[in-house]
Amino acid sequence: MTFNSAIPEPGDVLANSQGDIKTNFAQIKAFWEKNHQTITDITATTQGLHKLVQFVNFTSTGITEPYPRSSLYTEDNTTTTRLNFYNGTTKKELTDLTLLGSSTNRGIVTPWGLTINWGNITTAAGTGLGTVTLAQAHTSLPYGVVVCAESDTSTATANRSAVVKTGTIALGSFQVISATGAQVVRFFTIGP
Repeated sequence: MTFNSAIPEPGDVLANSQGDIKTNFAQIKAFWEKNHQTITDITATTQGLHKLVQFVNFTSTGITEPYPRSSLYTEDNTTTTRLNFYNGTTKKELTDLTLLGSSTNRGIVTPWGLTINWGNITTAAGTGLGTVTLAQAHTSLPYGVVVCAESDTSTATANRSAVVKTGTIALGSFQVISATGAQVVRFFTIGP
C-alpha cells in the first residue's frame, strides 16, 4: 500500500482509479495521525490538533531526510502537561522552569543550558565590599557580569558607582565594590 501522487490524473475514469484513490486516502490518514489527533468528528474541538510537530534538521549541506528530526511535543506527568523539544539527539523540557534563590537573588537554567542570575546586594558600610552568592552556579565562568549601583537622589553622581572586584568572578559568586560604602547594587550574570 503506497501513496501515488499521480492518482487521479486528468481524464482518469474514477471507477478505474477507485482502488488507488482509496489507497492514497489510507496513506494520508496514516501520515496525518502520526502528528495529529484522529479526526472522527470534525465538530470536536480537539480533533485534528497537533500532538507532535516535527521540524526538519538543517545542516550546512542542506536537509537531512528523513532523520534526524527536531520535534516539539507535549508530555503528561501526574499533575501537568509539559512542553518538550527534541533536537534529534537530546530531549529538553521547555516548560516548568524553576526559579532558584530568594526574592533578592534569582537564577535559572534554560533548557539549552544557559544560566542567568540576577538580584541585588547591599555592600558593607565601612568597606563598600559585598560578596554575591549566585542562586544558580555557572558550569564555567560566565560570559558577562553586570553591576549597577542604585542612586537615592534624582541626579546621577560620580560617587554612586559600583564595580566587580578584579579576580573575584567564580562559578557561583563574585565580589562588588561600591564607592560610597553601604550601597544597593543590582547585578546580572549570564553564561554556561
